[in-house]
Amino acid sequence: MLRGDLGFGSLDGWTTVWALTPEGFEIGAQRLGLKLDRVPKHDVGQAFLKHEVMVNEVFLGLVPQDGKTPAKVPRHFRWILGEYLNLPFEEFDRDVMRLEQRRLQPDAMLEDPAHHRRYFIEYETGSATINDAKKSTSTRAKLDRYEAFFRGKYRAHFKDGWRPRLLFVTQSEARRSSIAELLEKEDFPRSGEFAARALTLDDAKPYLNRKLSASASSPAREVPMPQRPPAARPERKDGPVDCLDAVRPRPPPPPRPGFEGGPALCAAEERLRRGWVSVRGEHLIRLEIEMKEVLWTLQIAREALRKRHGKPDEIPPVSREAVSILEYFSLYARHAGSALARYDLEIADGSPHELM
Repeated sequence: MLRGDLGFGSLDGWTTVWALTPEGFEIGAQRLGLKLDRVPKHDVGQAFLKHEVMVNEVFLGLVPQDGKTPAKVPRHFRWILGEYLNLPFEEFDRDVMRLEQRRLQPDAMLEDPAHHRRYFIEYETGSATINDAKKSTSTRAKLDRYEAFFRGKYRAHFKDGWRPRLLFVTQSEARRSSIAELLEKEDFPRSGEFAARALTLDDAKPYLNRKLSASASSPAREVPMPQRPPAARPERKDGPVDCLDAVRPRPPPPPRPGFEGGPALCAAEERLRRGWVSVRGEHLIRLEIEMKEVLWTLQIAREALRKRHGKPDEIPPVSREAVSILEYFSLYARHAGSALARYDLEIADGSPHELM
């Protein structure tokens, strides 16, 4: 029922991987009462086999084992291999100037019902580049796909409201550090509606065990400590208030290059500056989503006209200028989401008249 002719080589030598024979699949399915979707017909290469084994190592690190008795399958979380996931979404392709259909396939997905979290796991072997966004296998390209998916179709596929977490699991500390630098450079959130972090395989096991074993009565959200306490606000006064008097007890931050006079001290002063505007973070995020939906609707309409009448030009194509504007909005929306998540906020802190 078992075969031991598979495996892969590494610097540590040869690792044998045991597998079921066709008879083993049949007998095992009968004994365990399982219905298999399919039985593998071909062997995979060493590189893919090693990748699968390492992904399984993440799962095995969550299974209590004493080396003497058979381990029991955990019931407090659900582990799903990526090949059983079908997660289509749309992503704007700047090269062809339209939204393209994509499909997200993580290496594995772990669902934690007790804390309402869903972990998407990407095991990084180190064979792909990190910062080359044009290569679909690069870490940067994966990060872009996940951000598009989390901001777009995630809630359509998963209607339970659980917060997604992306984990890049690496073999080496050097690879982990490089991915962590990329996450910081791209200002990808570490908490909030969605988040990502990089861990080595040795660190991933205790990290996930700690998350899964935390008390179910504790808050499900990860609340980071603020980098600095928020400045105290002045007490409200009845009647008209001079904005400069209202904020004068708070020392202004030092001027930054390119910002004449330093940041505005209040919304009223901001409105006095020529060419400057102030926007609430959640409004900026929502506007980016709406702009992408409009572009997608236009693309669908053009395709419908082409199929029916062969005249897609009746609806003008999206201009490159519009694409550039959308890219800027996406960048600022990402910064807004990261700033809100840093203080575990979903809307900007403050009353409407202060932030208008």
